[in-house]
Amino acid sequence: MEDIILKDIYHYEEEPDINDTLVRWFNETINKKPLEMTIGDLARSVRQNLFHEVVLERGIEELEKDPFAGELFTGELLEKILLLDKDMLLTKKAELKKILKKAEETHNFHCWGFPEEKDEYLELLKKLKKTINSK
Repeated sequence: MEDIILKDIYHYEEEPDINDTLVRWFNETINKKPLEMTIGDLARSVRQNLFHEVVLERGIEELEKDPFAGELFTGELLEKILLLDKDMLLTKKAELKKILKKAEETHNFHCWGFPEEKDEYLELLKKLKKTINSK
């Protein structure tokens, strides 16, 4: 699946209105391989309700490297991953546990922009823990 572009995985066609920012993003993204998706692409895909299986796989890979990953704010990728279907998330329970452990061990050393940012991130970790322990 790593050598196939999203257009072929999901059988999407390019949209004709290239003057629209979202359409341009969609057209560019469906022509990417999963490994070419940026953190911003992954987050936007969840917001647009697209590519969930690929987002989960790639999101896990990115969060394993950096549990604070985000384009717009710290923890954005984790926040978006947690919006995916719970049953789908639970197929990656072992990986999510590792991400949670790494985040819990390192959040006190992270350079937070402001105190509320850390509080919001800790709420995400609570939500992740609850998801992991739900079944």
